[in-house]
Amino acid sequence: MKTIGMLGGLSWVSSLRYYQIINQGIFSAVGGHHSAKIIMNSVNSHELVTLLKNSANWEKNIPEFIIPEVKKIEESGADFVIMCCNTVHKIANEVENNINIPLLHIVDSIADKINQKGYNKIGLIGSKNTMEDEFYKNRLFRNNVKDIITPNESDKNLIINIIYDELVF
Repeated sequence: MKTIGMLGGLSWVSSLRYYQIINQGIFSAVGGHHSAKIIMNSVNSHELVTLLKNSANWEKNIPEFIIPEVKKIEESGADFVIMCCNTVHKIANEVENNINIPLLHIVDSIADKINQKGYNKIGLIGSKNTMEDEFYKNRLFRNNVKDIITPNESDKNLIINIIYDELVF
């Protein structure tokens, strides 16, 4: 069994969910007392949220925060890594260029599920970066998703507030 590296803490709530789903999948597939081999590096989400919400220099500050944390996972012996946050996949290419193990990209997994279901048009909600920046949409388009709808500005602001002020708690 391969060892999964998880960059968690990007909200402890989502990290918990990833851990739970992965282990439920292992149990369903193998049964018995089996569980996933996981190395998790859980960062302080307050630091990341502060950077995400206030950083004028996203392209510099977020990689400086994330890449060393992913390297710790690699150095601990993980066979591959996942980042338990949609938004930080904006720097996925930089992360991949700085590690020697595979990064499983969240958008590829999502696109696989969209394609399995036969959907051509999807709604995309998430952080401001996830909804507005092209990194997420472009990767979906490359994975044969044809049409992506995002909320209007008022609804985006509501969703962002719900994420940062409710869901992460």
